[in-house]
Amino acid sequence: MKLATKQDIINDAIVKLNELVDARGADKCVLIIQLIQNLNEKINSLPARCREVFVMSRHEGKTNREISNALGISEKAVEKHITKALKIMDEITR
Repeated sequence: MKLATKQDIINDAIVKLNELVDARGADKCVLIIQLIQNLNEKINSLPARCREVFVMSRHEGKTNREISNALGISEKAVEKHITKALKIMDEITR
């Protein structure tokens, strides 16, 4: 099976965005895109360790124990990083 190239991923995203525009309307799509951009900016602005833990948890689907073992930190520290990241993410959805 061939690995997707960067261009394949971009093309796929364009097709999906066009489908979304057709299904939801352009105005709603603009709002969705703005929200995604804001979330991405917030994630990128997190302190490095906090961002790393958050991405491992929410994007990679790792458990707190897996993150703890991978990074050599306590599960309590993992929980604190996730809580901090979620509070920051919550700010932009209000």
